[in-house]
Amino acid sequence: MLKSFDHFGWAIEDWVLLDNHYHIMADAPENAESLSSVINNFHKFSSIWIKKHIFQSDLIDKLWHNYWDTCITYERSYFARINYIWFNPVKHEYVSDAALWKFGSFYQRAKNWKNVEGIVEQYQYDDLNIRDDF
Repeated sequence: MLKSFDHFGWAIEDWVLLDNHYHIMADAPENAESLSSVINNFHKFSSIWIKKHIFQSDLIDKLWHNYWDTCITYERSYFARINYIWFNPVKHEYVSDAALWKFGSFYQRAKNWKNVEGIVEQYQYDDLNIRDDF
């Protein structure tokens, strides 16, 4: 994921990977039209790796089947979505504390709680309408 975004000039700010979906907040380069290429690259190479190392089979046809994006234009929405990304493993009951989920950016950020405490408290994500019932 990190390599795919970097290869196309995108900067990932925050992310979380779960067993059946992921969320990413990224800054677009000057030409944001490359997003479909970024996602295609990420899906292609992560699928190859997962099939080889996890399932050890080529019988699985597709691991990733789609994506959708949203352009964030308001600061409040931006921080609420960051908070949503951080706490997605808690929402889906993978962990009771987001800081315990190692497959996301919050795992490292939570080690310096002072930098994230205000975002967690001030920008609630409960009112966001995000399709995430997987």
